[in-house]
Amino acid sequence: MKLKKLIASTLCLLLLAALLTPGLALPASAAAQTTWKAEYLNGQFKITRSGDTSTTQTVSYRTVGLTAVPGEHFTPASGELTFTPSNNVRYVSVSETPIGDVPARSRYQLNARTYRFEVLDEGGFLLASAERSLSYNSSYMLTSSGTSYFNEKSYTVQSGEKTVTDDYYSQGVNTFSLTSLYTAVEKGYLAAIGADAGLTVSFQAKEVDDGYQYLQILLDDTTHADSSTKSDCPDGAEPGTINYSTYMAGFEINSGSTYTTYKTYTFPVTSVASGGSASDPWGHGDKFPLSKQYFKSGYRMSDGKLKVPMSTDTVSIRFDASGSKDDDWKLQNLQATLQATDTTAPTIVKAVVSPGPYTRGSQVTVTLVFSEPVNATVYGNNLARLDTRWGDLTPERGSSDAWLKGDNAISFTGTIFSSKS
Repeated sequence: MKLKKLIASTLCLLLLAALLTPGLALPASAAAQTTWKAEYLNGQFKITRSGDTSTTQTVSYRTVGLTAVPGEHFTPASGELTFTPSNNVRYVSVSETPIGDVPARSRYQLNARTYRFEVLDEGGFLLASAERSLSYNSSYMLTSSGTSYFNEKSYTVQSGEKTVTDDYYSQGVNTFSLTSLYTAVEKGYLAAIGADAGLTVSFQAKEVDDGYQYLQILLDDTTHADSSTKSDCPDGAEPGTINYSTYMAGFEINSGSTYTTYKTYTFPVTSVASGGSASDPWGHGDKFPLSKQYFKSGYRMSDGKLKVPMSTDTVSIRFDASGSKDDDWKLQNLQATLQATDTTAPTIVKAVVSPGPYTRGSQVTVTLVFSEPVNATVYGNNLARLDTRWGDLTPERGSSDAWLKGDNAISFTGTIFSSKS
């Protein structure tokens, strides 16, 4: 959602190949005293000719993408229709794509996706039009332009007291689903735009016996456990070796003696490198050190948190203990905190130009398709424009900026060879 300005001149080159033709036809006027109407009825576009219907006339039709993407939400249609004195009503069907078959980038929407059906005379001048809205089910409807989806979210994984023994990481696993923090629409949308969530877990811990404390975090894996035997996780600073897990850490509670008062711990320790340690990361004193922490390659955010792709379904948190004798410890109030981050700027995937004929003074529409839903900044009534060799094209939705939020398609319409401002 990072597109803040559409600088029209930078987009000009995208259109040249599609717009340039060897020559332009001369405009032709529509027949006098003939009235045309287009409407969407019962799954088809109905085109009606009225008034002077005494002659045979041929008109063109085309579909034009607005916030619906041609070739993704619907199959572009264009052609000719012939009306005779005895046949003044014609129908055109346009194939619309089931939402599950639409590319992920175009699947989520803030408002209904729309496209336009246009009827043109032989010179390309508009005779009639009808707009069609594609309202998909709530599974793909965004509730806002997307900014709220990046707020920090917390979830209580376990509130009650839990005892951890030296029975290795294979003892009882604590799991939660990302849908506990995000709705299915939020999660699907964030996954579609390539967002990741930065994860931290926190809990209160105290000792029953003096020993070492360990934890590991796994994504979409409730079955495996790294370092699942005592020989894999010996007494000391090392929490084990990463294989299935994405994060492992070892720490001490009042090293050298038993400590029976609850204190709060948060992992990862964002200021400490992978493979590193810290003497007093939680402010409890130097007898409460982070012994070691490790991240699986590629799973650390720039702010030091654990990276959780939004395509993840389940997060598992496992605990272990070790020491020379009994090593039990307790924890409570296990919390998970995630904050989604989208670090990938949207890019233009393609530009779709409405079908011809292209004549001086007739209308052309260009739909810019982005890799994800975008926001664009609007300065009062001075909207962004698309500057082409055929003239200036302006946004379809007038001076309101509502159309610029929550969709990945933005359309511009203009008159061919109109004067430039």
